[in-house]
Amino acid sequence: FGVRTALQFAMKNELWVRSELDKPIQEIWYELQGKFVYTLSTEKKETYASISKTRTFTPPSTDRHFIHSQLSKNVENACIKLRRYNLFAKKFSFFLKTQEFRYHALELKLIEPVSTPQDILSAISEFFNSVYRAGIFYRATGITLLDLVEREATTLNLFGFSQGGSNNIESVDRVFEVVDEIDQKYGKHTIFLASSLRAMKEAQHKGERGEAATRRTKLLKGETARRRLSIPLIGSVN
Repeated sequence: FGVRTALQFAMKNELWVRSELDKPIQEIWYELQGKFVYTLSTEKKETYASISKTRTFTPPSTDRHFIHSQLSKNVENACIKLRRYNLFAKKFSFFLKTQEFRYHALELKLIEPVSTPQDILSAISEFFNSVYRAGIFYRATGITLLDLVEREATTLNLFGFSQGGSNNIESVDRVFEVVDEIDQKYGKHTIFLASSLRAMKEAQHKGERGEAATRRTKLLKGETARRRLSIPLIGSVN
C-alpha cells in the first residue's frame, strides 16, 4: 500500500485500516495511536490458555522421517513448558507447513489430560499420514496444546492409573521429573526421545549446499552447541 514507515502507517485513516488490513495489523495501528490493545504487564506470566511450539527448517524437505522428527521435537518442547507450569493438555492440534506456505493441520482430543509427550506422539503417529503427503516439500512443523488444566484438576483411580487406564501417570511423571532435573543441570534436551533424534542432531538450517550455517560451526570461546551468544557472524577480517 505504499506504507514504508511507522509514521506513515499511524497517519492512515481508521476506516481504511479496518477495511483493508487483517486484525493483527489493525492492532498494531491502534497501538501506534496510543490505544492499548494488550495491557502492559511487568509480571512473569504464570497462566496459559494454550501452549504452541513451531520451528522452520531449511532447506524444505520431503523426508517423512525428518519432518516427523521435527514435529516430535516441537512436542517435547511444548510438554517441557507444560510441565514447568504444572499443567495438563486435554487436546492438541498439529500442522505441517509446505514450501508454498500452505498449512495442513489436524486437531485431536486426548483420552485423558497429559503433560508428557508419549501419548501426544502416539496420536500423531496414528494420524500423521492424513496430514503428510509424499513428494510435497515442507518447511515447518508446529504443535498447539489446548484445553489446559492444572495438575490438581486431573483424577487418578484407586491404583494410581489415569481414568483412561492406559498409563501409570505417577510413574511416567516421575521419569520426566528426573529428565527435567537433568536438563536443568546440563542443558535443555540432554535427554530426549528417539523420535526427535534427527531434529536434534541435524542442523535446523542449512546453506545452499546442504551444509550447516557457519555461525553454528564456528563457536566463540566458551560457547557450546546449546549455549551461544546472540551474535551473528558477519565475516572474517584479513
